[in-house]
Amino acid sequence: MAITHWIQSADFSSKELGVADQAEALRLLRDHPWSSELAALRGLEERGEECCPPGLGLVAEEGKILHFCPVRESEWEVHHHYREARKILGIIPSSRDKSETFSGVSMPQAEQLVVQFFSIGSVSLAAIV
Repeated sequence: MAITHWIQSADFSSKELGVADQAEALRLLRDHPWSSELAALRGLEERGEECCPPGLGLVAEEGKILHFCPVRESEWEVHHHYREARKILGIIPSSRDKSETFSGVSMPQAEQLVVQFFSIGSVSLAAIV
């Protein structure tokens, strides 16, 4: 399963980084200059300019997305977007888009989510609580 990744900055710019492996995703999570990204976010907010949280995004097959947004040093807000299979009236196959957000994620928990995403292409945010 190929997983692509990107880095998003507070000014809405992003850098598509292509196919990632688990080691690269973990390296970016740990070593990207997130403190500089957060400082840029604060500067844009103070000037009243449009901005968005910086982050690291991972995309697996079928559009499953795991998006890490730093809140402060070694703390993350994590968004997980995916399609949930279900049945209407118990027999008609259907699916719907689902999103989960988990706040206050520590670095070890974030690393665990990366490993889980690369292993199965999805995560259980409840598993890290």
